[in-house]
Amino acid sequence: MNKIFYILGILCLTTVVACEKHEITLDKEYLDLSTKAQLRLVYAMPVISNDASIVTRLKYNGQLVSDVNTSVGNFWPNSAARYHSLPIGTNTIEMFRGNNRDQLAYSGSVTLDKGRYTAFVHHANKPPTLIKEVEQFPKMDPWKDTVTWINFVHHIYKIDGETPVEKLMIKGRRGAGTVADPYVYIDIASVNFGESSGWVPYRLKPALSGSESSLVFCLYYADGTPYKRFTSATSGLIDWVGTGYTLTKDRFFYFHMNGIEGDAFNNFGVRFSTFNAI
Repeated sequence: MNKIFYILGILCLTTVVACEKHEITLDKEYLDLSTKAQLRLVYAMPVISNDASIVTRLKYNGQLVSDVNTSVGNFWPNSAARYHSLPIGTNTIEMFRGNNRDQLAYSGSVTLDKGRYTAFVHHANKPPTLIKEVEQFPKMDPWKDTVTWINFVHHIYKIDGETPVEKLMIKGRRGAGTVADPYVYIDIASVNFGESSGWVPYRLKPALSGSESSLVFCLYYADGTPYKRFTSATSGLIDWVGTGYTLTKDRFFYFHMNGIEGDAFNNFGVRFSTFNAI
């Protein structure tokens, strides 16, 4: 028997008169997993901030699914990542830009089987990186363990926008960097360009809320050399450090790097983003 998912539709509020109960119902339709897959699109094109190539319209198989006049559209990263239901098999993706949202920014396709997928569109002329989600996410005892899960994905290009940056490693950093409380680095994951690390556990400090804030992460090349970045038009390169992140135990977070590794502040457009897997 086929598995069935419910997709919640538009809330329907019945018309009522005074003193009568307000009844809220949910329309629902069936998603047949024997014929449908679920795809979440991640916009990972190598563009500099405020670049005109940022897209505002998205179509699957010629059907409009996102059409807004914000800078990135209402699919990730402008808001929470969304899954769309698509037929099993080959599906086309079209992304548009411009004030009238009619300039083609990307055209490609993905081939889907049963299950859930995340597609990272990282180049205008290359197929997306397609990651199939695991059917069963790892589990630990939520009462005994304060563990979150991280999946590291890397899509950083060198200055030409064509040559991938070599393997990168992400580490957690704890401590204040003082003599009394020196930095401690925790290896999380290393990946080649266009790859996913899979789900890696990262232990948080116990907290009543189940979350830890002010987390710090650092980036390295495979040989242990710190990854560098520009902080302003007048400064030189410094070690890349991501600060101020909050993670929750027993949750699953993509850590995604994408962009262009330029040779100056104005053309260095590398982004570090996190989003929930489920």
